[in-house]
Amino acid sequence: MVKKFLLWISIVNLVIMVWFISKIQADIVPIHFNINGAIDGWGSKWFLLIGPIIPFLLSICFEIYNTATKNNRNVQVNKCFEKRVICAIIIVFILMGWLMLASAQFEKLETKFLSCITILLGVLILYISTIMPKFKLNKTFGIRTPWTLKSEFVWNKTHKLGGTLGIIGGILMIGSGLTSLIINISWICFWGIVLGIILCAIVPIIYSYKIYKNPQ
Repeated sequence: MVKKFLLWISIVNLVIMVWFISKIQADIVPIHFNINGAIDGWGSKWFLLIGPIIPFLLSICFEIYNTATKNNRNVQVNKCFEKRVICAIIIVFILMGWLMLASAQFEKLETKFLSCITILLGVLILYISTIMPKFKLNKTFGIRTPWTLKSEFVWNKTHKLGGTLGIIGGILMIGSGLTSLIINISWICFWGIVLGIILCAIVPIIYSYKIYKNPQ
């Protein structure tokens, strides 16, 4: 049910955005912004289709993945969590696509683009991190390192820490995005994203190795 819903939502989103893009009078629009929020790249207005195409392709991949793994017990153990995560990712990409379109149309939003993207990513990481400690040991979903896959103890400890750090990282990213919106300093977002990545990805990987070597 969820995968069908996501597929139809992404299709409807693609059709609607094609219509909106076709109504843009300018053929060349902003398509890239630097760390300071200034435009540093221009392109065809149809480049904006990348926004709705990504969630559409993700939905198709999710449909194929579900069909291919419906009898795989290793995958099914986390199926309910996978659906929630994939759903959140696709929704965030849909919102990013509309943000790209809005930024290309309204000059006042151009300098806010990076801030809004950082907030969206922070919300996504925060949401995923709240359910991360519930992930069961498997080979397709979660923090899959050589050490977490060899030990259920290491898996559980790593995902518990990853969930906690992910919540902190997500909050930091949301906070940096909101701060940059208020004081109009976009580079704050960069450091918010860097810290978020370190907390959410790098630290749990190092931690998984450490407790695998020293489980006590």
